[in-house]
Amino acid sequence: DGRIRPPGEFIEALSGSPLEARVGDWVIDEALRQQRAWHEQGLTLPVSVNVSADHLLSDDFVPMLKAALQRHGVVPPRLLVLEILETSRISDFNRVCQRLLECKALGVLFSLDDFGTGYSSMTYMRQLPVDALKIDRSFVHTMLESEADLSIVKGIIGLGRAFDRMVI
Repeated sequence: DGRIRPPGEFIEALSGSPLEARVGDWVIDEALRQQRAWHEQGLTLPVSVNVSADHLLSDDFVPMLKAALQRHGVVPPRLLVLEILETSRISDFNRVCQRLLECKALGVLFSLDDFGTGYSSMTYMRQLPVDALKIDRSFVHTMLESEADLSIVKGIIGLGRAFDRMVI
């Protein structure tokens, strides 16, 4: 019907489908295209893109990412931050770690998104080679009204510092 739809309306439907990687590739390409447009206007801004574990593990992810970075002239590559949802189901943890290292070799950064909401927070934070933790907004939104949520935010900040991760 031509209406713009927010991601919450279609992301779940894409999950696990053949379209997931195609849409993910397009999103990365569009984000880098926009980043280049900003750069041409004199703005150097980092861009973050959510990436599902399945998309990250697809066979052509690293070559696609490398080609997109080159095509759009992203310099330095650390201006692209790929975000992995902390609650995403990572079927092969070792393969994901290896894939993150392959992408980091290209110079991009990684963050663990929605940190604190999943069951494996500590394992993910300790073992995944990510550069940053993004605290889930449900804790940040209510931290001024809830001592428990404020304690969680402070705790995650402490963990980030202890493991030399930036905290957002």
